[in-house]
Amino acid sequence: MAKFTILQADGGNFFAEEIDITNYKRIADIECKSIDEAYSLSQNIDSFWLENKQVTVYPYSEYQKAARSTSVGDLIHSEEEDKYYMVENMGFSEIKIENSKICKIP
Repeated sequence: MAKFTILQADGGNFFAEEIDITNYKRIADIECKSIDEAYSLSQNIDSFWLENKQVTVYPYSEYQKAARSTSVGDLIHSEEEDKYYMVENMGFSEIKIENSKICKIP
């Protein structure tokens, strides 16, 4: 099993813009096999995703109450690879963080 961290943009980043990393909150870690599974487990489909048994929630109690599904513009960090990925309309794009700014890798 691998560990993935879900970071959600405060107020959303639905156009997947390159914004400051301080606009993101660490929401939870997910133990699973792949980034696709981490994304799937961070969706409010049949139940509140923070209640999944593979999810370890960070202590942001006021945010947890309204935690939304992971969506376009949010980030997923792969601990195993030590890489960050931005959720896109279709799939994920690798990003890097330079001077607190998110930069997409061409």
